[in-house]
Amino acid sequence: SQMIKGEKGEAYVEQRGTLYFLLLPIRFYLLLSIKEIKNQSITFSDVSHRDFNTYEGSWQLTIEGNRTIVGYSLKAKPRFSFWKNWIEDRFKTSARNLLSGVRQEILKQTISPRN
Repeated sequence: SQMIKGEKGEAYVEQRGTLYFLLLPIRFYLLLSIKEIKNQSITFSDVSHRDFNTYEGSWQLTIEGNRTIVGYSLKAKPRFSFWKNWIEDRFKTSARNLLSGVRQEILKQTISPRN
């Protein structure tokens, strides 16, 4: 991933990735427009539409008392319909793994806070 600043200060993240079906590599490209509402949400959407008809989602933060709830949503519709179901399953698995990793990191920092 690479962060890119637009001419008017917009934030973009350029991503290139590879998924493997058996031994066959399937490459994809995203140019994500990023919008942040501080302490509330981060939304993103692909503006290139090169490999996805739709790729948009968000991270939502909800503060309840002394805890913060993190929500994640993603809507992805790949252009290459032959692989559509398999790719959608891979993205769901990747999202679950990502959220699990974020949760683990948050728990580590909660247990042993940095000074």
